[in-house]
Amino acid sequence: MTEGDRLMSEPARILRSVVAALILAAFAISVPLQTSTAQPLKAGSFKVGFVDMEEAFNGYLKTKTASNEVDAEFNRSDEEIKAKKQDIAKLREEIEQKEAILTEQRLGELKDQLSQRQLELRLFAQKAQSDLDRLERKKTMEIIDEIENAVKEIGTKEGFDLIFKKRHLLWGSPALDLTGSVLDILNKQEGT
Repeated sequence: MTEGDRLMSEPARILRSVVAALILAAFAISVPLQTSTAQPLKAGSFKVGFVDMEEAFNGYLKTKTASNEVDAEFNRSDEEIKAKKQDIAKLREEIEQKEAILTEQRLGELKDQLSQRQLELRLFAQKAQSDLDRLERKKTMEIIDEIENAVKEIGTKEGFDLIFKKRHLLWGSPALDLTGSVLDILNKQEGT
């Protein structure tokens, strides 16, 4: 490592890497490319676009439906958890109120019941959270797959060579933004 490398800040190294990548990309585009039909592409005929995946995800009508399904499942689990907590609180109160008059054996049985119910509550809450996370991941992946399929459909129908995710771009002309077209396809399918 040279003295200059040691003095170079992390942002400067990142900037240098980005510039190098852009130079390589520009070079790669300027070199004739071969497609599956063995037709060379010229730099001027290269059609690109980008999609804001977050905007597409949030603007897709199915996202709201999926969110409502996840919320409904959360509310169902939450109600069960509240009921179990109330049951535990009643048992705890019973133990505290009757502790002086209960036999040692009966008091031990009630305390065991309390411990068992607390354990059941913890296990139920963990399973409910796991099920909720799994449902949310499943719904999210379904929506992302549908967005990606809509992007592929646009790319194929409109002859795009590359379509990027917006988050991977430093800058892109708004004229290249295909997010609205993607949402049109998705929401038209969801509406029918």
